[in-house]
Amino acid sequence: PTKVSYYVGESLNLAGLVVVANYNDASTVTLTPGSYTVSGYNPTVSGPQTVTVTYQGQTSTFVVNVSLVAVSSVVIYFYPNKLVYHVGAELDLTGLVVVAYYNNGDEVSLNDTQYVVSGYNAQTVGKQTITITFNGQSDTFEVTVTSGPVGELDHLTITSEVTKKTYVVGEELDLAGLVVKAVYEDETAVTLSSADYTVSGYDKNTTGAQIITVTYGNKTATFTVSVNAAPAQSAIPGWVIPVIIVVVVLVGGGILAFFILKKGFKKDQQ
Repeated sequence: PTKVSYYVGESLNLAGLVVVANYNDASTVTLTPGSYTVSGYNPTVSGPQTVTVTYQGQTSTFVVNVSLVAVSSVVIYFYPNKLVYHVGAELDLTGLVVVAYYNNGDEVSLNDTQYVVSGYNAQTVGKQTITITFNGQSDTFEVTVTSGPVGELDHLTITSEVTKKTYVVGEELDLAGLVVKAVYEDETAVTLSSADYTVSGYDKNTTGAQIITVTYGNKTATFTVSVNAAPAQSAIPGWVIPVIIVVVVLVGGGILAFFILKKGFKKDQQ
């Protein structure tokens, strides 16, 4: 037959097999499939096998070889989505696609329960080689573990608002007590200094609630303060009070002088 090499599990293929019966009168007849029997092939056993063709008590043989099906290679078809980690973060294999190629030409996509992952240390900063192993075959990819934040800035969060939230018209905004953190894709939170971000939205001359916006990079966070009108001022002009005091003093002195003179006048009359 044309095919003489097999893998365990494959059926015998007799395509190309030509069987000729030789008679004692020197004549020959090419036999048709079905007119003879074939025996001796076992698809579950590896190694050389002798296959016997039998026709009217006469036999002839040929040899085939049956090989075990084995993984010839493992290939990482797609790397994981995440290749950079913060110290202490667990390895995330989301997006990883691993394909096993067999010696019989088959290829199978493996799930994460079929292969072994090794080489990752969450506490070691730097590049690390991660190995994927399946049935003795392996492939690798690299990740980086860093002590700094990982990925893009995700959002800002205000963990402590300003101490002073109520103002009088004309007062400057007081940011004492404000704590702002930048949170990255890997959920690492970094506390920002007041020099890192900008603050907008405050108008000291406008009364009412005001939304104050903190901006860092392309992310924002907000908090609210209230600006109240200044207390009402006295309607008496400032120069009036000193004048009143002088008048009172003068008038009071005059009354006292008049009283003394009047008393002295009465004594004289006596």
